[in-house]
Amino acid sequence: RRRSCIEGSSLQDPRHFRDVLAWARYKMSRGARHVSLQLDYYMSSQFAGIAVALRRGVYDKAGIRLQVLAPCPPGDEAQVVHRGFSGEQGKQLWVGSMEQNTLLPAISAGCKVKAVASMFGRSPLCLAGLPGSRIHELASKGGKMRIAAHVDTVDLLRRILPHAEVLDVPREDKMQSLMRGEVDAVQAYDVMETLKLSHDLGRQPEIVPLEGGVFPEVALGYAQVLFAPNQALKDVDHRETLRSFLEASFQGWREVMQDPAGAADIVLEMQCDSDHWLNDRQFVEVSTKLCCEYVKRTRSCGDFGIITIDKWKRACSWLAPSGPTPEESLDPTLWKAMDGVVDAHSVAQAVHAETRQLSKEALAQRGRSPKLVVVTVGSAPLGRTHPDGARRLQLFAPSDVSWFSKVATGAAVGVEVQEVDLAADTTTQELIAELRRHSDVDGLQLMWPLPASIDAAQAYAAIPRSIDVDGAHFRGRPDTVAPTIGTHPPVGCQGIVRVLEDHGVSLEGKHVAVIGRSWLVGQPLSQLLSAKGATVTLMHRSTKNLVELCAAADVVISAAGHPGVLDVSTLKTGVVVVNVGTTFKDDDLVPDILPTGDSHPASLLVHSVGPISVAILLRNAAENAAARQAPPAVGATEDTPALSPEAARQQLGLVPGWCIEANDAGTPVLRRDFWTPTYAAAIDFVQGISVEAAAMNHHPNLKLTHHCVDGATVTAEISTYDLRALSAFDFELATRIAKLYGHSAAPEAFAPELRMCDFHYELPEQLIAQYPSQPRDQSRLLLSIPEGRGGSLLDEVRELAGGPGLKDRTFSDVVDLLPSSAHLVRNESQVFAARLFAGGLDGSAKDVEVMFLSPDSAEHDPADALAQPCNGQVWRCMVRTIIDAPGKVLTARVPDQSGGSATLRLRVQRLYSTWLEEDEDDGVEVAVRLESDVPGMTAQKLFDTFGKVPLPPYMRRESEAVDMETYQTVYASQQACGSVAAPTAGLHFSQDVLSSLASKGVRFSSVALHVGAGTFRPVTAAHIADHEMHRERFSVRLSDVEDIVASLEAGRPFVCVGTTTVRTLESLYWMAVAGQPASMLTLGQWDAYRLQAQLGARGALPTPAAALRQLCERAGHRGQSALSGSTSLCIAPGYQFKLCDGLITNFHQPDSTLLLLVSAFAGREAMLAAYQHALHSRYRFLSYGDSSFFVRALSG
Repeated sequence: RRRSCIEGSSLQDPRHFRDVLAWARYKMSRGARHVSLQLDYYMSSQFAGIAVALRRGVYDKAGIRLQVLAPCPPGDEAQVVHRGFSGEQGKQLWVGSMEQNTLLPAISAGCKVKAVASMFGRSPLCLAGLPGSRIHELASKGGKMRIAAHVDTVDLLRRILPHAEVLDVPREDKMQSLMRGEVDAVQAYDVMETLKLSHDLGRQPEIVPLEGGVFPEVALGYAQVLFAPNQALKDVDHRETLRSFLEASFQGWREVMQDPAGAADIVLEMQCDSDHWLNDRQFVEVSTKLCCEYVKRTRSCGDFGIITIDKWKRACSWLAPSGPTPEESLDPTLWKAMDGVVDAHSVAQAVHAETRQLSKEALAQRGRSPKLVVVTVGSAPLGRTHPDGARRLQLFAPSDVSWFSKVATGAAVGVEVQEVDLAADTTTQELIAELRRHSDVDGLQLMWPLPASIDAAQAYAAIPRSIDVDGAHFRGRPDTVAPTIGTHPPVGCQGIVRVLEDHGVSLEGKHVAVIGRSWLVGQPLSQLLSAKGATVTLMHRSTKNLVELCAAADVVISAAGHPGVLDVSTLKTGVVVVNVGTTFKDDDLVPDILPTGDSHPASLLVHSVGPISVAILLRNAAENAAARQAPPAVGATEDTPALSPEAARQQLGLVPGWCIEANDAGTPVLRRDFWTPTYAAAIDFVQGISVEAAAMNHHPNLKLTHHCVDGATVTAEISTYDLRALSAFDFELATRIAKLYGHSAAPEAFAPELRMCDFHYELPEQLIAQYPSQPRDQSRLLLSIPEGRGGSLLDEVRELAGGPGLKDRTFSDVVDLLPSSAHLVRNESQVFAARLFAGGLDGSAKDVEVMFLSPDSAEHDPADALAQPCNGQVWRCMVRTIIDAPGKVLTARVPDQSGGSATLRLRVQRLYSTWLEEDEDDGVEVAVRLESDVPGMTAQKLFDTFGKVPLPPYMRRESEAVDMETYQTVYASQQACGSVAAPTAGLHFSQDVLSSLASKGVRFSSVALHVGAGTFRPVTAAHIADHEMHRERFSVRLSDVEDIVASLEAGRPFVCVGTTTVRTLESLYWMAVAGQPASMLTLGQWDAYRLQAQLGARGALPTPAAALRQLCERAGHRGQSALSGSTSLCIAPGYQFKLCDGLITNFHQPDSTLLLLVSAFAGREAMLAAYQHALHSRYRFLSYGDSSFFVRALSG
């Protein structure tokens, strides 16, 4: 009965009703197309799709009358098909199946056939040995062994295993030769023969796949490749018949995957007896399921059987480097996805390859594989425990590349995965306890969503950022706090960006429409895309003008999970479409956006991102593991080399923010304070430090100080206890802690990609002003007025100045140029005598320069410190000499009125870093304790007594008495004293100019940003993203902020006097947006860019007036009269200004952050044009130089 069934429709002995029905359909069909099929073995589970299509009439419905031919000698299948088709003179179609490794030699031998599709996406060929035979070890180490193989694979095995003796043994004899011990291993098919061997042995044999693993370079390509004669592929009718045959065959395989048990029944009825398998239902069902794993590897864009050209080429190159070319052996045009339609499978495979390499590195470094723990609560998360999880795994992806089988997928790339399943009624505390049990792993994933009874914010905060490989911290933040991307962004979003990049899609300057605003995908994705330079529109699928917005986009990404959310034909030609959302419906995954015909306008349409998420997840874990160096056996010991003071100071320059100080025992330690916005964030940070310290076996002393609503501070002190000194271990741990903090604070991913060489110009020494203009308002003024659309300020200034362009004026003309509606904001910070000279260091009588910078405590306002007694105060300063260790003392003396002298001692408390300035002696940044012998002397009096005006070093002269007046703005406030460099844009304003502006109706507000010496430091990094911006303190009276809000609401234009004023106003806006407590305002270098990307993309940024008003209200509730804080905001091209319409500023140094700010405001080309004009016109540059007035045009 089985043998008769092999002959397909010729039912000589029908015994089942469905056989009769199939036979009847054939008889009743008219014009059925005949196809002869030559399989490379007997009908069995490896051809289950064909068996099911035959039995269930799938071929009948396709108009195909299929005849399955009897098996031929191994390797002759191509010859049979070629000769059969030729012998019948092409009257009917002949099709065959072979391995790629046997088909290529057949084509080389003259068989005129080509592959068109494949049933298996990978070769199941393997070596099988008896338990304990150690064939894996022998194969990997090149040991001697004897192998029994079929005649058609003998040469292949000899090439893969040149050290082995490969014997040509008939199929029916090879297993017996293994059982008798005549050979060490046999060539086998790992879907049937290994199952049969396991049954016969009663235990699992040793199995070594012949591709991957032990043999990473081997590329066997596809198995059960379906091929047809070349002449048939040139005939339109035969091609259509072949396409119908393939559609029916893979529909058969689809039904096998849906019902493997039913398919096993059909195979069992049709297969003959063989020593390769058992005619047992359970055996056949297991074998059928194994075959499905190989068939699923051919899935592409929703269809099975697809041969990818790159994989075919790679196998051709390895199997037959001098054999047929891919073009001679494959017709890729018959069975393929629609042109321009792709999926993420190839990208995921590339990521898996990266993960395997990282896993090898981690294993070599640490002696163990990377480890990922996946925690799932209940069955709601879309994973292994989800009600659809098992079905999805069954239908779509092989078990070793699936989100729904992470253990097997991890094992395939060298990552150990542990899945922890918790009940749905697990409490928040129980979940957090479980998460903390896994703090020593390389990756920790908490599946989303969590039950409503669990506090998601607390749960996700319990995952240390250092092992958050799923971007969980983004999802775990409360909605009221602007979330930030941690060490790893959410894996789905990473995957989308990776797919676009691997397909050559540049996002810079592109308009991207994202459909779906979930915190899982849409929100973090908009941030990542913005960081790549894209303009992102984030929408809900019910957005009214969805179609119009998407029609204007260059890239459309749908994460809605709603089939048909958008008709692709409504999009513009050349658009890139990415389907993230898919819907599981009727045993199929349906993307959001699909072509509705034979064509589409997209240049690239990603059918689904598929397995990319699990690939990224595992790579992140492996990346973490590989980045961790193997810990020493016992950490630092008394035998560890101690660093000399000089070496420690040099190392200090590599860990910005840390300082060296002596503890109570006199031992030098590394110390740094880390501020976090919440107590939970501090705990999270401490947990991360613990993981890093454990990895090094080197532990810091930690102190956590809670500031209630103002966040928390973690203080870290590091030293090598056994040495009572610093060692390389200390600096390595400091680097790791700083990196950990950097990921949780302001991600550098949002920094603009700018080269500093694009902002360089040559400044002649003779154009650097040594003295100011007299009177001060008679300096020159270069007016830069752009063309194009502008606000009220640009329109009015353009009219008052007589049109656009560069205009040479005198500064006092600003009275005529500013409209009466303008609101002028200026920096009233006063310069103090911050430079003094002190000696006595190490017994030397030589005096060295000491430039005071600011109080050492970040919370201490300079103006407040100056008004208080100086003794005991600690100030940060730059000393123009080398100091290697804390404890050194410098001494300054000046005559007093009694004929004696007043003495000031500067006791070095902490070392920060080496201070380098071009054309100046090297120095060191330190913190010194002030010790004066004059009782009750305030710090202000001390600096007036001992100090001098801190002229910039490029003036090349000593300060003079006149500088006390000229290096100070006329509106500088004693209550706002604290700058060590003048806010020089304000030096041009005289009382007459100010009075005239006030009489005209111009409004005034003041800020106080205390300018630090860092403003003189050029940017030495090649890219601005690598430059560390100096941090400066500021203070603004609430009354001034309220006046600014009133003008904003009235539509008045704002003119900022100087870059320091711009940075203060813009910083206040972003601090308000971030929801910071009014009592502790701080802004990082790239925070504004991050917030713009996160909130701007979804239209969540408040207006400047609304933001500042909220900040004032928060301060008012606390009884504050001023807003104070610190900022290191770096404004560079790409920054989006919120409050500044006009900028009055001096001409700045090349390669400076001040020049970047002007470029960001006016545009690089306008800035360079103005500077070239100023150079040509002999304007005077820098602090005492001339002025410029830039007016901003509106973007777009």
